[in-house]
Amino acid sequence: MTALAARTLADIGADNPRNHIAIVRMPPKASGPSMATILVSRSPFSARDLAELEAVTDRMKFVPTLNLKFAENEIFEQLAVPANHAFILPTLPINPAPPTDDNPFFFHILRFRQLFRVTAARYRGSRCRRTEIAQSGGTAPVGGGCRTKNDGCVA
Repeated sequence: MTALAARTLADIGADNPRNHIAIVRMPPKASGPSMATILVSRSPFSARDLAELEAVTDRMKFVPTLNLKFAENEIFEQLAVPANHAFILPTLPINPAPPTDDNPFFFHILRFRQLFRVTAARYRGSRCRRTEIAQSGGTAPVGGGCRTKNDGCVA
């Protein structure tokens, strides 16, 4: 969504799309990823806008992810600048490219080269990953797992 917002802002004439984008997210929970909110403005966010956003972010205990003064990581920083898309998008394991006539489905973010890796990981995951994780001393990547105690898993 960051790349889509940046591309849209550039298309309507924004000189620096990053100045028009702010992203905050809920803190991560043990049960999974957190939800994020992206704010996009036709005009650049002012210092007053950012101060208010920071106050609300602190009060709601959200985590700032991207604004004109801060980027949680370099990927968000790069995605907020359309001129960087040609460089950064091909390096990512997923395809967050904005939709176009040639690429109309923004929700198809898996790259073809990743398709078989994901399929293989799911297959391995369904064959009792707990044994592999236990045998690795807990260092094996977690994914899938046993469905019942009869799967021959190491608990």
